[in-house]
Amino acid sequence: GSFAKRILFLRNFFKGNKNKYQVAHINATSQGTGIISYFAKKNGNIPKVIFHSHMGGNDHKPSVVDKIGAKLMFKHSDKFASCSGEASKFMYGKAFETNKIFVLNNSVDTKKFEFNQNTRSAMRKEWNVAEDTFVVLHAGRFAPQKNHKSLILIFKEILNQEPNSKLFLIGD
Repeated sequence: GSFAKRILFLRNFFKGNKNKYQVAHINATSQGTGIISYFAKKNGNIPKVIFHSHMGGNDHKPSVVDKIGAKLMFKHSDKFASCSGEASKFMYGKAFETNKIFVLNNSVDTKKFEFNQNTRSAMRKEWNVAEDTFVVLHAGRFAPQKNHKSLILIFKEILNQEPNSKLFLIGD
């Protein structure tokens, strides 16, 4: 939906649930999301608002919405968190240096997922995929936000360039 519809939804949601919640935890991918902290405090009367950065950057300059959201985020959030130092720097800028941000690093043991030729060969054998086949794997829930339609269109272009390709979609 449009930005205006989302803003109205947020305002109405928090007004309709005023004094119902003690904490709002906002998982954010942009500073524009700071607008939610405003509605949580002002319309929902939520005592504790936690702003949680989940992104280490993007490919565009901050928009007007991001600039407004950043001001609202800093004014109406009580606690700040992120999934990494990079995500903190991206979301909170100079405020990152104040040590007011709780960094909860990714708890996944990445060593378990490092490339292993034996595992690769075993998985290809199990799934009947030749060693020379180009494989694209998407792991994520089957929901509109994951944009499977575009993924399939992109894979069609891959097939045009590399006919010996397979696409695997894994998720709920």
